Amino acid sequence: MSWFKNLTIKIKLLISFLFFVIITVVVGVLGITSGNLIAKGGEEMYYNNLVPLKTMGEIASTTQKLRISTRDIIFAQTPESIDQHKNRILGYFSNLEEYGEEYQKTIETKEEEKVFSEYLTSLAEYKSHLINLIPLAETNQDSSAFLLLADGSEMRKVVNQLEGIVGQLQTVLVNYAENKKIANRNLADSRATLLITVILLGALLTIGFGFWITGLISKPIRELALKGDRLALGEVDIEIISNTNDEIGILQKSFIKMIEGIRGNALVAEKIAAGQLDVVVNIRSEKDVLSKAFKQVVDSVKGLIEESVKLSNYAIAGNLS
Repeated sequence: MSWFKNLTIKIKLLISFLFFVIITVVVGVLGITSGNLIAKGGEEMYYNNLVPLKTMGEIASTTQKLRISTRDIIFAQTPESIDQHKNRILGYFSNLEEYGEEYQKTIETKEEEKVFSEYLTSLAEYKSHLINLIPLAETNQDSSAFLLLADGSEMRKVVNQLEGIVGQLQTVLVNYAENKKIANRNLADSRATLLITVILLGALLTIGFGFWITGLISKPIRELALKGDRLALGEVDIEIISNTNDEIGILQKSFIKMIEGIRGNALVAEKIAAGQLDVVVNIRSEKDVLSKAFKQVVDSVKGLIEESVKLSNYAIAGNLS
């Protein structure tokens, strides 16, 4: 992560904000996709279960109406009444075929497909029996027509089988809807758990990243402040290490130069105090007032010493005039 430490503080803060934005976007996208999945599950349940259940209810109701009209056409005595019931029977069969086509579009499982195939077979058999019954009713051969509807007759068996298959299809749809409801509930729970996990993880990462960023910035500044206080108390044996190129690294390098300058001036002062006037004072710039003052002190002391030596030589020579 040395590359990150060398970035400017501005870029570091922008990256931290970007990191927070990314986590927020991830949480938002996850929430939206979860909501869409749950909504899709609800739509599938409606179109693949509730709509077919409604259609199957219409089939069951129409089948009952068909049975009643089959009975009534036998009881009818006038041609007009017989034609009326015949038209009803044909209309009910047309409705059953339409309902069957609608239902077939919503079939989801192999079991449902198999049972519906049995339904179509039974419905075709029922229709063939009705084709045989209607002419008997039209010619008022009621006894023969009733024999076709009698208990134990093939037509009665087909009718009972048809109603049983309709009930079976309704049960299949109800069970499938129940399973779909459970699946949707599990999906919602798992998505909620995932969303909560991502939110908590994102919060922890954001907090951890924030602490790391603030520590990366504040720690070296605190260290510089402490060493600045030591420097203000006159301590010059201070070591500062700069290993970054950001603003803090630049500040550390400035402190290092300042400490080196103060340490150099302190060394010059120690040598002057020890009488070493051959010390070289390094003036770093035109505004280096302290170094200039030390050089003036050294030059002045040297001048005084030279004057003192001359006076002593003159005294020894007896030439004090």
